Amino acid sequence: MAALFGSYMAMNIGANDVANNVGPAVGAGALTITGTIIIASIFEASGALIAGGDVVGTIKKGIIDPAAFSGNAIVFVYAMSAALFAAALWLNLTTWLKAPVSTTHSIVGGVLGAGIAAGGFAIV
Repeated sequence: MAALFGSYMAMNIGANDVANNVGPAVGAGALTITGTIIIASIFEASGALIAGGDVVGTIKKGIIDPAAFSGNAIVFVYAMSAALFAAALWLNLTTWLKAPVSTTHSIVGGVLGAGIAAGGFAIV
């Protein structure tokens, strides 16, 4: 389930980030679609590899307190799965609507909302 939601989220992050960052250049004719795909592949992967660990660390422990789930780990798994799926759906919808949104803000909002739903406001 996590791999499926993670793959769906990754697809939406790529689509959203690429559209936001290079859409105007493609529209203006400064970049071709092929050039855009090559550039996006290099820089999306580089960004994930270089800075992804710090972002994951913040999302993992900097938004909600995972210790609040210590008595019931399965609730934590479901909450984080729900956050990932909700953020992926949100990104899919906004990309389809051509609305520029932050992928990081989307997952932070998903984690915050799932944490509050599962553990109350004190979990933040």
